[in-house]
Amino acid sequence: MKLQQIDQFLWEQADKASKEWFRAQSLNPYAAIYLYYKSGELAAFENAPHGWTLGRQDRLSPAHTREQIKAQIAESARRLPFLPI
Repeated sequence: MKLQQIDQFLWEQADKASKEWFRAQSLNPYAAIYLYYKSGELAAFENAPHGWTLGRQDRLSPAHTREQIKAQIAESARRLPFLPI
């Protein structure tokens, strides 16, 4: 993958995960939603599904907007080994 493709892929995954976060946080404002990853995917869950690894130690804050969460996810994703092989 070229750097532009990697960056585009990273932002697409961050957008997908931020939408999942927003949906879950809207349904339950008190839920602790965390960032998880596996090869080629990022996601936001309350509980870790089998096969997923925690991507951030701290929860995705319900006090932020979806755009802020998307930026936080993208920043965290740059340090994660989740790119598809």
